[in-house]
Amino acid sequence: MPKRTSTTLKLYRKGVEERRYYGERTPKDLVRYALNMLGDHAKSISTEEELEKFTVSDPEYMFVGAFAEDTELYQEFLKQAELKREFFRFALVRDPELLKKIGQTNAVVAYQPEFLRNKWEPSRKVFTGIPFDLGDFIHSARGGPGGASSPGTQKEEFEVFRPLLITSFDVDFDVNRKHTNYVRNRLLKVASEFSPQIHMTMGNLNITRYYAPDDRYNDTGIVMTVIDKAGWEYTVPKETEFSLENLRKVVTDVISGEIKGKPYKSDEAPVQKKRVKKAVADTFHDIVLDETKNVLVEFYSPYCGHCK
Repeated sequence: MPKRTSTTLKLYRKGVEERRYYGERTPKDLVRYALNMLGDHAKSISTEEELEKFTVSDPEYMFVGAFAEDTELYQEFLKQAELKREFFRFALVRDPELLKKIGQTNAVVAYQPEFLRNKWEPSRKVFTGIPFDLGDFIHSARGGPGGASSPGTQKEEFEVFRPLLITSFDVDFDVNRKHTNYVRNRLLKVASEFSPQIHMTMGNLNITRYYAPDDRYNDTGIVMTVIDKAGWEYTVPKETEFSLENLRKVVTDVISGEIKGKPYKSDEAPVQKKRVKKAVADTFHDIVLDETKNVLVEFYSPYCGHCK
């Protein structure tokens, strides 16, 4: 895996600090980041050759805005391109003939990277909904076991798509392609059987360092972690071998409710003698997230006397 460093990298665009870089420090990743950030938010495309080259030349999902007019969706697409260009590539098509080829005149089309295309997923997804939902579409299009979560996009995936099964291991389509595809193909098969009852994604081990500490890795270096609808996590015991049979069993147990997440750490639940109840991690779901009640919660640090 790439060597980690404590140094800070920041991009300055025309004399103004743009943002801090949190990605990998390999030459390939740094060059890709610089090209994405320093170029236009959305590359202008006007020929079939340019479109073909754009939609097969990147290791991440690519999004093409196909617009005949300056609609609200067009404006939102430009906004999303500026916000997310660090993680994805965006292109803009306005040419009438090329719009006919794409078959859209007011839409955003997501293209799956060529090396990820498979028989279980469509290689192209089209969004024609309301502009407000475009951001969610971008994350849902690249989510799932066909893609791979990254530190830059995991927050949205972990919070939006629940219940979620995260399979983390040494994902590397360059050096470790055989093992990566071995895991990915099994995830795709099971996902096709149970979607949309559960969401699934995969990523490198560092994306689940909060959810799955080192002592829970199994012998194959594969960690399966579930985030339930309430946001609590459950890590499949490391003794469980990664296989189609076990994967189906985990997914079935999550859907049925047999597997439920729980806090990684919690204070002991106190005896409740007052009308104002004290909630700890283990009791937070039952006390606060009760759908039949409205609850006002005060959060404080237990070591802060003033807060108490």
